[in-house]
Amino acid sequence: MSIFNPYLQKGDNMRCIFIDESYDSTDGPGGNRFFVLAALKAENIEVLSSAIKEVRKKIREYNHNCKGKKKIMLQEIHEHEVHSKYPIVKKWVLHSLFYERRKVEIYAVWFNMNQVKFSNEVERYKFMAKELLILCGVQDVNQVNFDIFLDDFKREKHTQQEQIKAYLINELGQPNLTIEFKSSQNFFPLQATDIVAGTFRRNLHGQDPFNYKKIHRFIFGEKEVRKN
Repeated sequence: MSIFNPYLQKGDNMRCIFIDESYDSTDGPGGNRFFVLAALKAENIEVLSSAIKEVRKKIREYNHNCKGKKKIMLQEIHEHEVHSKYPIVKKWVLHSLFYERRKVEIYAVWFNMNQVKFSNEVERYKFMAKELLILCGVQDVNQVNFDIFLDDFKREKHTQQEQIKAYLINELGQPNLTIEFKSSQNFFPLQATDIVAGTFRRNLHGQDPFNYKKIHRFIFGEKEVRKN
């Protein structure tokens, strides 16, 4: 099942795609476990980097002026950590991304882990990444070089990353794709993507409605994978 927002107009120059995952390690409400692979699409890296830089500046200012309140201690902005410990940071990230005149598109694919099974994590990632990039419109444009950045998957196993790259280029029929795995610790756009992916997943459980409402209007496409 695919859902597209008919009230939004896709940007013609959105050639950078940033991808990160969010999933339940245990059953959530109703016995459901969800896996979400989300993408943020922007014109360039700086669009998302500047948003996180703004939030980092706010964190420094907050800590300087907190006067007895608990300081915000974050080496890296992770959704699961800010959601539970520093919800104000999550609010700042979403506001900076979508309400400060930045053009960012959201796409997401997801499935219930108790209903859909894959043989291993690599096969799961390959299939879901392909479905997500199709949703992002990568197959719709010929002779265009998309720059795709994925959060480090199995960073200790380079051969698996190369396998995923080759699979995506072949399955999507787009030899001009540039696919790179990056560590989110030193790459701000993936930290931004992680916040959105986690917010989307929590909404599948009926949680975090305030933050989901902030991103909902910027979701250009989403798809539930029912079987592989």
